[in-house]
Amino acid sequence: MISPTESEIETMFRYTLDGKIHSVSGKPNANIAQEMITHMGLDSFHLQRNRRKAIESTEIFDETDYSEEDIRDFIDYYSNKEDGVYVPYCMAIVDCFKTCFIE
Repeated sequence: MISPTESEIETMFRYTLDGKIHSVSGKPNANIAQEMITHMGLDSFHLQRNRRKAIESTEIFDETDYSEEDIRDFIDYYSNKEDGVYVPYCMAIVDCFKTCFIE
């Protein structure tokens, strides 16, 4: 297992718009990531639902067309703490932004 506070944790997982979590195949720690998903219950119905709701509630999915700069600003916002606290499910939100709008 890898501590959730380690910086490499951010690259071990991918999230989909429906809130599901996946290990990143081809990475040296893909097996560890899959074990963490299984043993820690990171793929539970409740976490999937909560991630999906957090992703859907972001302003980027409203009817407005955003520029790439706007999207990068959203990513910066969700990647940083506000008043010392991260937005819940921020890594899932950021990963979906990058996947859907940047890559």
